[in-house]
Amino acid sequence: MFTLDDILLGIGQNIQDIGKIEGMNQGQLAEAAGVDRAYISLVENGKQNLTLAALVKLSEALSVPVSGVIPVSTYRR
Repeated sequence: MFTLDDILLGIGQNIQDIGKIEGMNQGQLAEAAGVDRAYISLVENGKQNLTLAALVKLSEALSVPVSGVIPVSTYRR
């Protein structure tokens, strides 16, 4: 079973990795998603409990589906 902290860390790492692949720094991602750069830093470090709305904004800014930022290892079967 995964804890909330595990999931938040995984989401943050995925967002950071996808951002790098897309060539986006924290400031660019923040601007594209309509959030503050400090918020992106908190998310990437697993310190921010995201709302669904924030997750959608970040996913759209990265051009990936929401499922693309959720760690696959947390899916139930």
